[in-house]
Amino acid sequence: PAKYRAAAQGIMFFMVRGLSAAWGLVFVNIYGEQGEGFTLAAYLMMALLIVSLLIGAIWTPKTRGKSLEQITEERYGKEI
Repeated sequence: PAKYRAAAQGIMFFMVRGLSAAWGLVFVNIYGEQGEGFTLAAYLMMALLIVSLLIGAIWTPKTRGKSLEQITEERYGKEI
């Protein structure tokens, strides 16, 4: 699936950069001037990591024992 790799990398780069910028803006407000919100920020990060783990564990396609050609055909159909 090399033809899909560039698009997927572009989308992920965009998402990571955008969410990192948003987190930078939100973290400053959560953290507060004296650092009293650090615990809240840590719990929020842990919750996001757990959600990410669950999404990856549940929706990752099962590809064990399949060739790259079989996976590509199952996901994207036969090429014309």
